[in-house]
Amino acid sequence: MTKALIAFLVVAAGCGADPGEPGPRDGGDAHTIVTSNVEYRAETLIMESFPVQLRANVHITNLRSAPVTVTFRDGCLVYLRVYRDAARTSLAYDSEKVEGCTDALVPVSVGAGQSKTVSARTISAAEILGDSLPNATYYFSAVVRPETHRLTLHAGSADLAK
Repeated sequence: MTKALIAFLVVAAGCGADPGEPGPRDGGDAHTIVTSNVEYRAETLIMESFPVQLRANVHITNLRSAPVTVTFRDGCLVYLRVYRDAARTSLAYDSEKVEGCTDALVPVSVGAGQSKTVSARTISAAEILGDSLPNATYYFSAVVRPETHRLTLHAGSADLAK
């Protein structure tokens, strides 16, 4: 039985996306926050296009044994913040300052033990850097505002260039 389980795990680990396939990758350095038995985990996808495009995703996982509805304050479910430093103290870009959102509440239903992903709008590195920021390594955070909370999650890092 144990050998069969190990063989299955080895085969299962080999199944998946071909590492040579081009596509989005995450910027690493993600972490999670759990509040009211709901887990939030952020990542920033870096789409290798020209110019490079970024999208912050937040994965919402219901840790409860019953469905839950997470209600967001408006149509902007996720904001992307970009920092000059790994400590995330020197803000370089904040999508919350430039985006317009609908004022309608947005409910997101998540089944027991299930996950849903909400995303910021896709943005180009050139838009983030504008005319004043240099090509460099930048650090990302995703901001979500479920219910009465405001959560800021580390969402990776990447080298950005115009």
